[in-house]
Amino acid sequence: MYKIFSHRWIIGIIVWILLVIFQIHGSSIGFYAHILQAPDLDTALIGTNHSFQLDEWAVFTPLAFSQYFDGFSYFSHVSRAAVTDVALVYGQPCWDMITVFRPFLWGYLFLPAGNGLSFFWTGRLIFLFLISYEFGMLFFQQNKKISLSYALLTAFSPMVQWWFSINGFVETLLWGQLGVLAVNGYIHTSLYKKRILYMLGLAYVMVAYAVSFYPAWQVSFAYVFLLMAGWIIYKNRKNTYRTYKDIFLGIILICLTALPIVHVLFKSWDTILAFANSIYPGQRRDLGGGFSFDWLFHYILLYMAPFGWDMGYAPTGAATFISFAPMGIMLAGWNYCKTHFRDSLTGTLIILLVVYITHFLYPWPDFLARVTLLAFSPAARMIPAIDFLQVLILLRVLSFRPIACSKKTTACMTVLFTGFELWMVLPVIKPEHAALWIIVVSMFSVCAALYILRLRHGLVLFIVLTAFVSGMAVNPVARGVQSVYGTHLAREITEIAVQDKGYWIVDNGDTWNTEHINYMNSYPIMFGAPTINSVNLYVYWPRWELFGLTEKERSILNRYAHMNITLDNTKPTKFQNPKGNSIIADIVNIRLNIGDLKKLNVSYVLSNRDLSVMHNDTVVLVPLDAANGYTVYHVEYK
Repeated sequence: MYKIFSHRWIIGIIVWILLVIFQIHGSSIGFYAHILQAPDLDTALIGTNHSFQLDEWAVFTPLAFSQYFDGFSYFSHVSRAAVTDVALVYGQPCWDMITVFRPFLWGYLFLPAGNGLSFFWTGRLIFLFLISYEFGMLFFQQNKKISLSYALLTAFSPMVQWWFSINGFVETLLWGQLGVLAVNGYIHTSLYKKRILYMLGLAYVMVAYAVSFYPAWQVSFAYVFLLMAGWIIYKNRKNTYRTYKDIFLGIILICLTALPIVHVLFKSWDTILAFANSIYPGQRRDLGGGFSFDWLFHYILLYMAPFGWDMGYAPTGAATFISFAPMGIMLAGWNYCKTHFRDSLTGTLIILLVVYITHFLYPWPDFLARVTLLAFSPAARMIPAIDFLQVLILLRVLSFRPIACSKKTTACMTVLFTGFELWMVLPVIKPEHAALWIIVVSMFSVCAALYILRLRHGLVLFIVLTAFVSGMAVNPVARGVQSVYGTHLAREITEIAVQDKGYWIVDNGDTWNTEHINYMNSYPIMFGAPTINSVNLYVYWPRWELFGLTEKERSILNRYAHMNITLDNTKPTKFQNPKGNSIIADIVNIRLNIGDLKKLNVSYVLSNRDLSVMHNDTVVLVPLDAANGYTVYHVEYK
């Protein structure tokens, strides 16, 4: 076991190389095999493709694959069939300085799609695990078991696994922790050759963290990492500054951090303005509040989420860390009462935890929310940061080997903890599932309390089981990309797209006026076919202004949107949110009269219904080929 720990980085890199060679990944793109009636092409070897992760397999991954057909450009011409900034908004691979700070995208630039996807997926998981372990060794008294527990609870948390591929959450954790390690390394060496290296590493990490470009999580987690870095600096304040060279290195740090960010701002300024002026997410500001106290303990519901979910909302919306709350606070209080133990880091983490909980439960004054930047973190997005803090607090206290509770005390606290968890979660459980959840919650709570309070020697095994059930089982173990590129429909679209760069739309079928998202909207872009209603990262006004939009219609379109187009032969073109419900912020439904296809300059339509009967005096839809339940139509204008 010691040799494994001592050679962990070499082992990790070797495993990464092998996984990339065999195209192993965790993407749910195998879902396309079932949509296209070709289940034998499912890429999942072990586990299940989850439709919940729509933003991964139907948005992020198609955008990445589309870059192969656009020369890995900063501005794509394939996505939404218009010049689109895919480098900043959705972090896609491109030949630009920004990709220097996204090392896990490099595989796409040099490898085929299957290997590139594996490089991206497995590399991030392996390095997040390894860096989390190093982070744990720093803050948990060099305790290997506690550090391993932390790495498992982080890398294989429901939060990381349900949001693994998108919104830069893995990067937020990875670069945030690495930044703290760089600060610690800088302070604990007196050799300026090493200090220069640590400073260069810190500059790299800061830029990489910034270009993750998802403030909803970046802001709240930044405070956690800044607090921990600040604690290191305070504890070692005599070593922080040595000579004038440190001032010079500080100036270099600012310059090295600023230059790439200025470059990105220069290239993406119009994109940033478009996002800032959008209804969603640009005008999404949150003063906090609106949630009840019991939401802080719903993490336990994710214990069984990979095996079935019937809570009325997607598990991605509830994803967080398995924090064992409020066990960390209970143990810290117990340890203080018994030994009067005081730890400044634990205390400051608890203070930040209280601040975050107040933002989660109660609205803040507008000025305070804006000046702290927490206005960019909706209350619902605060839960992961809250649970992450509680993981840190619990393991920090355990790393000091607190006195194990007596049998009587353990029994009492276990009963209290179990009863509390049941009281918090049972009201949101459907009555028909209550018995099952009582068993699951009780078993989890009893085991957690026993191992944390008394049976410390078995804690790692319990953490491994927890990580396996709640996190490792989320994403499939998949191989290759044949579910995308192995179908007859894929070959048909590819042949057309190679010869003709005309614009495509995907017909949404008979689902006008519903909340349904068409999973196929971004399908053609994976073969280089410019598709108007692939997910619109932001609105392209020159196209839609041709329809003489009203202010209401402009508001409907002005957003990041899954754009569903339903062709119609009788009614005029109309724009709306599903069922007129503007609460669904990222869906736009368009009932498009076929006479308006010419306004959009559409050449091809992909649909799973018969559109050959849908024609008028100016437009005819001619079927070219039918495969996998879908037909490609060529639009001919008279």
